[in-house]
Amino acid sequence: MKLFNIIWQDVYNVMILAMTIITAVSAYVSKSQQLIIAAAIAIATALAVDAVINYAKTKKFDFSWKSPIVSGFIIALVLSTNKVYVIAVAAALAIVLKHIIRFEGKHIFNPANLALAIVPLILPASQGWAGSVIWWLPILLGLAVIYRLKRLELPATFLLVYLGLTTLSPFIFYHSASQVGIIASLASQSAAYFFGFFMLTEPKTSPDTQRGRVAFGIIAAVTAFALSFALPQYNFVLSLVVADLFVSAINRFT
Repeated sequence: MKLFNIIWQDVYNVMILAMTIITAVSAYVSKSQQLIIAAAIAIATALAVDAVINYAKTKKFDFSWKSPIVSGFIIALVLSTNKVYVIAVAAALAIVLKHIIRFEGKHIFNPANLALAIVPLILPASQGWAGSVIWWLPILLGLAVIYRLKRLELPATFLLVYLGLTTLSPFIFYHSASQVGIIASLASQSAAYFFGFFMLTEPKTSPDTQRGRVAFGIIAAVTAFALSFALPQYNFVLSLVVADLFVSAINRFT
Protein backbone atom coordinates (compact mmCIF):
# COMPACT_ATOMS: atom_id res chain seq x y z
CA MET A 1 0.00 0.00 0.00
CA LYS A 2 2.87 2.38 0.78
CA LEU A 3 4.40 1.76 -2.66
CA PHE A 4 1.02 2.37 -4.30
CA ASN A 5 0.66 5.69 -2.46
CA ILE A 6 4.16 6.76 -3.56
CA ILE A 7 3.34 5.97 -7.20
CA TRP A 8 -0.14 7.47 -7.07
CA GLN A 9 0.95 10.82 -5.62
CA ASP A 10 2.51 11.94 -8.92
CA VAL A 11 0.84 11.52 -12.30
CA TYR A 12 4.23 11.07 -13.95
CA ASN A 13 4.85 8.05 -11.72
CA VAL A 14 1.54 6.59 -12.92
CA MET A 15 2.41 7.31 -16.56
CA ILE A 16 5.84 5.69 -16.20
CA LEU A 17 4.36 2.58 -14.59
CA ALA A 18 1.62 2.36 -17.24
CA MET A 19 4.08 2.66 -20.13
CA THR A 20 6.44 0.17 -18.49
CA ILE A 21 3.59 -2.35 -18.44
CA ILE A 22 2.60 -1.56 -22.04
CA THR A 23 6.22 -1.97 -23.18
CA ALA A 24 6.69 -5.28 -21.35
CA VAL A 25 3.38 -6.76 -22.50
CA SER A 26 3.82 -5.59 -26.10
CA ALA A 27 7.34 -7.07 -26.21
CA TYR A 28 6.05 -10.36 -24.79
CA VAL A 29 3.13 -10.58 -27.23
CA SER A 30 5.31 -9.76 -30.24
CA LYS A 31 8.00 -12.17 -28.96
CA SER A 32 10.68 -9.59 -29.61
CA GLN A 33 13.25 -7.88 -27.41
CA GLN A 34 13.59 -5.00 -29.87
CA LEU A 35 10.99 -2.88 -28.07
CA ILE A 36 12.73 -3.37 -24.71
CA ILE A 37 16.07 -2.39 -26.26
CA ALA A 38 14.50 0.65 -27.96
CA ALA A 39 12.93 1.80 -24.68
CA ALA A 40 16.21 1.39 -22.79
CA ILE A 41 18.14 3.37 -25.42
CA ALA A 42 15.53 6.11 -25.69
CA ILE A 43 15.22 6.56 -21.92
CA ALA A 44 18.99 6.48 -21.31
CA THR A 45 19.57 9.02 -24.09
CA ALA A 46 16.79 11.33 -22.91
CA LEU A 47 18.09 11.26 -19.31
CA ALA A 48 21.69 11.89 -20.39
CA VAL A 49 20.86 14.77 -22.73
CA ASP A 50 18.55 16.40 -20.18
CA ALA A 51 21.20 16.11 -17.48
CA VAL A 52 23.86 17.69 -19.70
CA ILE A 53 21.61 20.57 -20.77
CA ASN A 54 20.51 21.27 -17.22
CA TYR A 55 24.09 21.19 -16.00
CA ALA A 56 25.09 23.63 -18.74
CA LYS A 57 22.33 25.97 -17.55
CA THR A 58 22.69 25.65 -13.77
CA LYS A 59 26.09 23.98 -13.17
CA LYS A 60 24.20 21.38 -11.12
CA PHE A 61 23.01 17.87 -11.89
CA ASP A 62 19.60 18.77 -10.56
CA PHE A 63 16.78 18.03 -12.96
CA SER A 64 13.43 16.27 -13.21
CA TRP A 65 14.13 12.70 -14.34
CA LYS A 66 10.49 11.75 -14.82
CA SER A 67 9.79 13.87 -17.89
CA PRO A 68 12.75 12.43 -19.89
CA ILE A 69 11.64 8.90 -19.01
CA VAL A 70 8.12 9.59 -20.29
CA SER A 71 9.56 11.10 -23.48
CA GLY A 72 11.82 8.07 -23.93
CA PHE A 73 8.92 5.66 -23.57
CA ILE A 74 6.81 7.57 -26.10
CA ILE A 75 9.65 7.57 -28.64
CA ALA A 76 10.14 3.81 -28.22
CA LEU A 77 6.42 2.98 -28.28
CA VAL A 78 5.62 5.03 -31.40
CA LEU A 79 8.73 5.18 -33.60
CA SER A 80 9.44 2.21 -35.87
CA THR A 81 13.03 1.65 -36.99
CA ASN A 82 15.65 -1.08 -36.98
CA LYS A 83 18.44 1.46 -36.50
CA VAL A 84 19.56 1.93 -32.90
CA TYR A 85 21.04 5.35 -33.60
CA VAL A 86 17.69 6.63 -34.92
CA ILE A 87 16.04 5.88 -31.57
CA ALA A 88 18.84 7.73 -29.79
CA VAL A 89 18.63 10.71 -32.16
CA ALA A 90 14.85 10.95 -31.72
CA ALA A 91 15.11 10.86 -27.92
CA ALA A 92 17.91 13.44 -27.90
CA LEU A 93 15.97 15.70 -30.28
CA ALA A 94 12.89 15.52 -28.05
CA ILE A 95 14.88 16.79 -25.08
CA VAL A 96 16.65 19.51 -27.05
CA LEU A 97 13.33 20.74 -28.42
CA LYS A 98 11.91 20.79 -24.90
CA HIS A 99 14.59 23.27 -23.86
CA ILE A 100 14.70 25.54 -26.91
CA ILE A 101 11.10 25.86 -28.15
CA ARG A 102 9.36 27.71 -25.36
CA PHE A 103 7.02 30.69 -24.99
CA GLU A 104 6.55 32.60 -21.75
CA GLY A 105 8.41 29.87 -19.89
CA LYS A 106 6.20 27.04 -21.20
CA HIS A 107 6.50 24.41 -23.92
CA ILE A 108 4.79 25.21 -27.19
CA PHE A 109 4.85 21.65 -28.53
CA ASN A 110 4.83 18.24 -26.93
CA PRO A 111 8.59 17.60 -27.32
CA ALA A 112 8.45 13.84 -27.90
CA ASN A 113 5.63 14.24 -30.41
CA LEU A 114 7.48 16.98 -32.30
CA ALA A 115 10.57 14.75 -32.51
CA LEU A 116 8.37 11.96 -33.86
CA ALA A 117 7.10 14.33 -36.55
CA ILE A 118 10.61 15.43 -37.58
CA VAL A 119 12.74 12.28 -37.43
CA PRO A 120 10.96 10.28 -40.18
CA LEU A 121 11.60 13.20 -42.55
CA ILE A 122 15.38 12.93 -42.22
CA LEU A 123 16.15 9.39 -41.01
CA PRO A 124 15.00 5.83 -41.85
CA ALA A 125 12.00 5.60 -39.55
CA SER A 126 8.22 5.74 -39.48
CA GLN A 127 5.42 5.58 -36.93
CA GLY A 128 4.86 1.97 -35.92
CA TRP A 129 2.78 2.40 -32.72
CA ALA A 130 4.19 -0.63 -30.90
CA GLY A 131 2.33 0.56 -27.82
CA SER A 132 -0.92 -0.33 -29.57
CA VAL A 133 -0.33 -4.06 -30.08
CA ILE A 134 -3.08 -4.88 -27.57
CA TRP A 135 -5.89 -2.43 -28.30
CA TRP A 136 -7.51 -2.48 -24.84
CA LEU A 137 -4.31 -2.06 -22.79
CA PRO A 138 -3.78 1.68 -23.54
CA ILE A 139 -7.44 2.24 -22.62
CA LEU A 140 -7.25 0.35 -19.32
CA LEU A 141 -3.98 1.92 -18.19
CA GLY A 142 -4.82 5.25 -19.79
CA LEU A 143 -7.96 5.52 -17.68
CA ALA A 144 -5.83 5.19 -14.55
CA VAL A 145 -3.57 7.99 -15.78
CA ILE A 146 -6.51 10.20 -16.69
CA TYR A 147 -8.27 9.53 -13.38
CA ARG A 148 -5.15 10.72 -11.56
CA LEU A 149 -4.73 13.65 -13.93
CA LYS A 150 -8.44 14.54 -13.77
CA ARG A 151 -8.60 15.31 -17.50
CA LEU A 152 -11.02 12.70 -18.84
CA GLU A 153 -12.72 15.30 -21.04
CA LEU A 154 -9.64 15.54 -23.29
CA PRO A 155 -9.23 11.93 -24.49
CA ALA A 156 -13.01 11.44 -24.38
CA THR A 157 -13.59 14.42 -26.68
CA PHE A 158 -10.80 13.43 -29.05
CA LEU A 159 -11.89 9.79 -29.35
CA LEU A 160 -15.60 10.56 -29.69
CA VAL A 161 -15.03 13.15 -32.42
CA TYR A 162 -12.29 11.27 -34.27
CA LEU A 163 -13.96 7.85 -34.23
CA GLY A 164 -17.32 9.47 -34.96
CA LEU A 165 -15.95 11.23 -38.03
CA THR A 166 -14.16 8.15 -39.34
CA THR A 167 -17.28 6.03 -38.85
CA LEU A 168 -19.72 8.48 -40.44
CA SER A 169 -17.50 9.84 -43.22
CA PRO A 170 -18.43 7.21 -45.86
CA PHE A 171 -22.10 8.16 -45.51
CA ILE A 172 -21.45 11.91 -45.47
CA PHE A 173 -18.83 12.27 -48.18
CA TYR A 174 -19.51 9.19 -50.33
CA HIS A 175 -15.87 8.09 -50.46
CA SER A 176 -14.58 5.61 -52.96
CA ALA A 177 -14.06 2.03 -51.78
CA SER A 178 -10.32 2.55 -51.30
CA GLN A 179 -10.86 5.67 -49.20
CA VAL A 180 -13.48 3.93 -47.10
CA GLY A 181 -10.98 1.15 -46.45
CA ILE A 182 -8.37 3.61 -45.23
CA ILE A 183 -10.80 5.39 -42.92
CA ALA A 184 -12.28 2.17 -41.52
CA SER A 185 -8.80 0.90 -40.80
CA LEU A 186 -7.88 4.08 -38.96
CA ALA A 187 -11.06 3.95 -36.90
CA SER A 188 -10.35 0.42 -35.70
CA GLN A 189 -6.66 0.67 -34.88
CA SER A 190 -5.65 1.15 -31.28
CA ALA A 191 -3.06 3.79 -32.11
CA ALA A 192 -5.85 6.31 -31.49
CA TYR A 193 -6.23 5.04 -27.92
CA PHE A 194 -2.53 5.24 -27.07
CA PHE A 195 -2.33 8.66 -28.67
CA GLY A 196 -5.46 9.96 -26.94
CA PHE A 197 -4.59 8.78 -23.44
CA PHE A 198 -0.80 9.12 -23.31
CA MET A 199 0.27 11.83 -25.78
CA LEU A 200 -2.59 14.26 -26.21
CA THR A 201 -3.01 14.66 -22.44
CA GLU A 202 0.56 15.70 -21.59
CA PRO A 203 -0.01 18.17 -18.70
CA LYS A 204 2.58 20.79 -19.66
CA THR A 205 1.41 21.25 -23.25
CA SER A 206 -2.37 20.77 -23.08
CA PRO A 207 -4.75 23.64 -22.15
CA ASP A 208 -5.29 24.69 -18.54
CA THR A 209 -9.10 24.76 -18.44
CA GLN A 210 -11.72 22.07 -18.96
CA ARG A 211 -13.40 23.97 -21.80
CA GLY A 212 -10.00 24.58 -23.32
CA ARG A 213 -9.16 20.88 -23.26
CA VAL A 214 -12.47 20.06 -24.98
CA ALA A 215 -11.61 22.56 -27.73
CA PHE A 216 -8.09 21.12 -27.93
CA GLY A 217 -9.47 17.58 -28.32
CA ILE A 218 -11.82 18.70 -31.09
CA ILE A 219 -9.02 20.45 -33.00
CA ALA A 220 -6.77 17.39 -32.74
CA ALA A 221 -9.56 15.03 -33.79
CA VAL A 222 -10.68 17.05 -36.81
CA THR A 223 -7.08 17.55 -37.92
CA ALA A 224 -6.26 13.85 -37.51
CA PHE A 225 -9.34 12.98 -39.54
CA ALA A 226 -8.44 15.42 -42.32
CA LEU A 227 -4.82 14.23 -42.44
CA SER A 228 -5.91 10.59 -42.61
CA PHE A 229 -6.63 11.06 -46.33
CA ALA A 230 -3.20 12.34 -47.28
CA LEU A 231 -0.87 11.14 -44.50
CA PRO A 232 -2.62 8.27 -42.69
CA GLN A 233 0.53 6.95 -41.04
CA TYR A 234 1.39 10.34 -39.53
CA ASN A 235 -2.04 11.83 -38.95
CA PHE A 236 -2.04 11.54 -35.15
CA VAL A 237 1.42 13.00 -34.60
CA LEU A 238 0.86 15.87 -37.02
CA SER A 239 -2.57 16.60 -35.57
CA LEU A 240 -1.00 17.19 -32.16
CA VAL A 241 1.60 19.52 -33.69
CA VAL A 242 -1.26 21.55 -35.19
CA ALA A 243 -3.36 21.49 -32.00
CA ASP A 244 -0.39 22.64 -29.91
CA LEU A 245 -0.26 25.84 -31.96
CA PHE A 246 -3.68 26.81 -30.57
CA VAL A 247 -2.96 26.19 -26.87
CA SER A 248 -1.88 29.76 -26.06
CA ALA A 249 -5.01 31.20 -27.69
CA ILE A 250 -7.23 28.58 -26.08
CA ASN A 251 -5.83 29.39 -22.63
CA ARG A 252 -6.39 33.09 -23.25
CA PHE A 253 -10.02 32.79 -24.29
CA THR A 254 -11.19 30.02 -21.95
